[in-house]
Amino acid sequence: MKTFVAVPVAGFAVDSAARTIEGIAMPYGQTANKYGIQFRFAPGSIKWGDVNRVKLLRDHDIAKPVGKALTLTDTAEGLSVRFRVARGPAGDEALQLAEDGVLDGLSVGVDFGETDSTVDNDG
Repeated sequence: MKTFVAVPVAGFAVDSAARTIEGIAMPYGQTANKYGIQFRFAPGSIKWGDVNRVKLLRDHDIAKPVGKALTLTDTAEGLSVRFRVARGPAGDEALQLAEDGVLDGLSVGVDFGETDSTVDNDG
């Protein structure tokens, strides 16, 4: 199993003919470290508005979306997502790199508010 910031990558799949990428974008209950901060997401902790407004970004670059969400589903395992990849050079490249295993996981971009976090019993 592959990891990014010490969180396993689960269920990543590419369908080039349908131009879709899907997988678990945020596994629940896994502790990750980034910039010296530990965090863990609980089921139901990620909220979004209109699914079609959620974009697939390459390397978290909001100026260069390469697709849009088709489904976002809260599961026991984590946030399961399915994206349609846009036509054109940037989308084609992202799809090819994912199919070739160069890009091989998903990561959410999350904004935290002051009341969005709690300290659990194990710190």
